[in-house]
Formats: sequence, structure tokens, C-alpha cells
Amino acid sequence: MKSRIGNQYFSKILIRKIKGILTGKLCLFLLLLMVHGAFSQQKVKVHVQFTNAYCGGARPSQEVLDRLNRAKDLEHTQLRLIYKGETKVKTNEFGHFKARLRPGTYHIYIGNEKASDSNFDPTCAKMLEMSFGELVIEKGKDFYEVTIKIGCNPCLPPRP
Repeated sequence: MKSRIGNQYFSKILIRKIKGILTGKLCLFLLLLMVHGAFSQQKVKVHVQFTNAYCGGARPSQEVLDRLNRAKDLEHTQLRLIYKGETKVKTNEFGHFKARLRPGTYHIYIGNEKASDSNFDPTCAKMLEMSFGELVIEKGKDFYEVTIKIGCNPCLPPRP
């Protein structure tokens, strides 16, 4: 009888210790997972340029087309980068921004302000919902250049 009670007592203690060890390991695993998530972001510097689309009117000269297709720095513009959430950044006077981003493909949206001398119209809700390009962040790479093409304002009627 004594050995049976002793075995039950020993079993209960053993089960408590195993639960404690498993709980501790689970907490350690979750902590390591969170630390890994925080460190999987990397510092990047991105140079953003844009081109404008020709939006109608008289047939443009080659000079006008060349000017529209010449990439210009996207200066002082708020961007929204969408990839597993949203990251807001703002370009400087040279079209650069710095951020901590995870590797992945980000869709680029322009914020609700005029973007340099572009076709972008912040009063047009359709333009605020448009992705203007992608930024692909690769593990270990820290500098990127991206050129976005800003089309015609979909809130205005087409020009003849």
C-alpha cells in the first residue's frame, strides 16, 4: 500500500516537473521567434524615381515624350509600402528614404499629397488606391533603386 501511494506521489511530482519544463521551453521558443522576427528586418536605403504617362491632347513632340519618359526623383513624397502590413515612408529632396524592411515584395502606393511634378492627383480616390510599382527587398541587400510610372488621372475624362 505504501509503495502504491509513493508511486502516485512520485508520478504527480514527475508530471508537474515535465509540465514546468515544457512550459519553460515553449516560452523560450516563443521568445526566440519574436526576437527572430524583430531581427529579420534590415536597414535599407531606397532611391525612388518616377516617369509620367502622356495623357492626351495634341500629338506630343518627341521632345515632350522624352521629357515624360525621363526618370525624375520623387521628392518629399509620402509612400505606403504594402507587404504583410503597411509601412509609411517619406522621400527626401533627392527621392531617397531609409527604412527597416523585411525581405519580400512591397507594393508602392503614393500618400495623399501632391507628388513632385507628377501626374498624381491626391484628390482622386482611385489614384490613392492604385499601386504604382513594386519594391523587391532581398536578404542582405541594402540599397535599391525603383522607378514608378504614374499614369493619367482616372478621375478626369480622357483628353481627345
